[in-house]
Amino acid sequence: VLIGVGVWDRHTGNRFEEYVLAGRKNGTLLVTSGLLATVLGASAIMGVIQLAWQVGFPAFWWLGVGAIGFIIQAIFLSRKLLDFNVFTLPELTHRLLGKEACLALALMIAVGWLGVVAAQFVAAAKIVQTVGGVSWEVSLIGVAAVIYAYTALGGNAAIVKTDLLQFGVLTLGIVGCLGYLLFTHPIPFIQLKPVLLNAQFGFSKWFYFLIIVGAGYVICPILYSRVFAAKSARGAKRSLVHTAVWLVLISVCIVSIGIWAQSYIPTNPGTDVFSVIVDQYLPPWMSILLIIGILSAVVSSADTCLIVIATILEQDILKQRRVVGVRISMLATTILASLLAGWKQEILPLLLVAYAIFSAGAVPPISVALFGNKKLLPDRKKMILVALGVGGGLGLVGSLLEKEMIVLSGFFVSLLLSVWVFFRKESI
Repeated sequence: VLIGVGVWDRHTGNRFEEYVLAGRKNGTLLVTSGLLATVLGASAIMGVIQLAWQVGFPAFWWLGVGAIGFIIQAIFLSRKLLDFNVFTLPELTHRLLGKEACLALALMIAVGWLGVVAAQFVAAAKIVQTVGGVSWEVSLIGVAAVIYAYTALGGNAAIVKTDLLQFGVLTLGIVGCLGYLLFTHPIPFIQLKPVLLNAQFGFSKWFYFLIIVGAGYVICPILYSRVFAAKSARGAKRSLVHTAVWLVLISVCIVSIGIWAQSYIPTNPGTDVFSVIVDQYLPPWMSILLIIGILSAVVSSADTCLIVIATILEQDILKQRRVVGVRISMLATTILASLLAGWKQEILPLLLVAYAIFSAGAVPPISVALFGNKKLLPDRKKMILVALGVGGGLGLVGSLLEKEMIVLSGFFVSLLLSVWVFFRKESI
């Protein structure tokens, strides 16, 4: 089905804008489903279930801060983002912070999100291996080939169509799983009471999620590719609001599965709650539906990351705008991600550290530029690299040491430096 969609759309993306942003003509439905399909990856779904089993309802904030981020985008940024008429976040950064910051951000995204794609390939291949009974190597090659084929053939037009299908399958799997579990193994509904903070998940944890995780929903190269493709600023704003509402509803459903598990799955260290639910509490048909939903979530995140990385490589690093160039960059990214997934999985966590570097280092200066409506003076464009570097460096250290406060400190240091660079008065 996925390859068929790519073949169907293979002639619609002959121009660069049509190929990478579907001609900037996506309506509310396609933008909303695309944003949701991108955000609701396998790690988010299974991670929220696991966290809810451990800490209860406050696990909601894993995705709940995303809803806050989308509302902030809708109110303050939706019109600005479309008015810039750019293709990528690094191109937007070039307009706001200069070419040096653009190049630094482009390299950060190309390297960091390569690890994200590899991790998604790993997740999808494991699911195919389990369900299909084929070898790991065949699963990995098959997953990578299918995702590359339909994405390269149809570009963004194929992605938005498949995202709508994949989000539908995912929603059906999550809601169906929750309904079946509550019907066959009931729990007192008082246990589902929305307690937003508790002893296991206090204010400091929530604040970390809000700043570091939530910031990734306000400033994000992958999510911006969805917003840039909207046909109008009004449509983008409406899509962001709809996405926030849907994200809250789906997050509550996912959290409820984890809370249900507290009553039936013992709290033994090392327990994989999702696997226990699938193996012991769901019938085969429901397990397959849920697994297909999770697989859809993985694929819908991987294809978007793939085309965004390839577009950044082609436009912001190679300084070209060719559809064939994006396809070649996409092929190179697919091959590298597959090699990492198949033979070098031990370095994946190091590549994924780039996400912390991005959140702590890059998000603050871009946010100050966007929210402050302040043009950066030419003689200060290199100075902003200090904010990016210091914040990113602390994000790197904090992530490697697993110290959340160091990452958070990096964010605020970068934010303060950015405000100083933008708003300090010129010397006379």
